[in-house]
Amino acid sequence: SMGVAPSGSPRVIAFLRAMLEDAGYRVHVYISPHLTLFHERIRLSGDLISEPELEETLAHCERINAGQSITFFEITTAAAFVAFARTPADIVLLENGLGGRLDATNVVARPLATAITQVSLDHQNFLGDTLAKIAFEKAGIVKAGVPCILAPQPDEALDVIRAHAA
Repeated sequence: SMGVAPSGSPRVIAFLRAMLEDAGYRVHVYISPHLTLFHERIRLSGDLISEPELEETLAHCERINAGQSITFFEITTAAAFVAFARTPADIVLLENGLGGRLDATNVVARPLATAITQVSLDHQNFLGDTLAKIAFEKAGIVKAGVPCILAPQPDEALDVIRAHAA
């Protein structure tokens, strides 16, 4: 099963991972950015990805990409998905990098659930200069028939998310 959480939610991911692992689930996690080590971005069934596996997986993704234009976040996300596919798990937790609508992690067509943390003025140069514009980008992770868990939202943001959900 796949779970998706938007940017700005490292605590949500950490809490979900802790609860799921405590309940006995094998959990893969993808976060961005990392805190101290790049390996923190990709956690396989509870453990950080190893250096050899990270190197091989990134090299594999670069070969497949064949020199086409790709961002750092996109190739890192691709590497995480490849690593996840190679290692069994029960749940995958994905943290969006920016926004959600156009985020590389938003390729999962039918996640188990999505979550939107409180919308605030962040990444304005990418997401927009108002709460409504930023909420529009974050609402892009909402999928038909998939539960979306919302943190309390400012009215301006909630109106946009509700409209998108409808």
